[in-house]
Amino acid sequence: MSVSYWICCHYKPKPSQHLRTDMPNNTIELNFYLKPSRLANIWMTSCHSLAFISIAFSYLPQALKIGFLLMVSMSGFLSHWRNRRDQQLGTQICLTARKGWQIKNGQEHLLSIEILPSTWMCAWLVLLHYRSNQQFYVRPIFCDALDKEAFRRLRVYLRISADGIR
Repeated sequence: MSVSYWICCHYKPKPSQHLRTDMPNNTIELNFYLKPSRLANIWMTSCHSLAFISIAFSYLPQALKIGFLLMVSMSGFLSHWRNRRDQQLGTQICLTARKGWQIKNGQEHLLSIEILPSTWMCAWLVLLHYRSNQQFYVRPIFCDALDKEAFRRLRVYLRISADGIR
């Protein structure tokens, strides 16, 4: 006998939203709503700071050094701007029995995606490698982007949904 689950992971889930049994049999629907990640901001700031410092103390000619420093500074600014925009719009990752994995960034429609075996997981980070419309994407999901139980659930479903994920 199969039981249908509707599991929704919100920032502050209400008890009535966790389990629904009125869905047709043999369907599972998981919705993961990613919240802003403090670890992602720390990681990006650290990487850009280290690149900036290493270029500043390198033995490159002054013109190249200034050019590289400007590129690293612009890259850091653009990555923080993009992260802030993504945080305002929100990201949703869904798993349904009929349509498989889907992702929604901001106001876009849900896009069907194929999770690739090159997706990498550890206790505090999931590097979600997926393909959509013949293009490849990588989405880092840090452990603080979801609550503890939702992050564990995401890792379990990723592990069982695609062979070869580490």
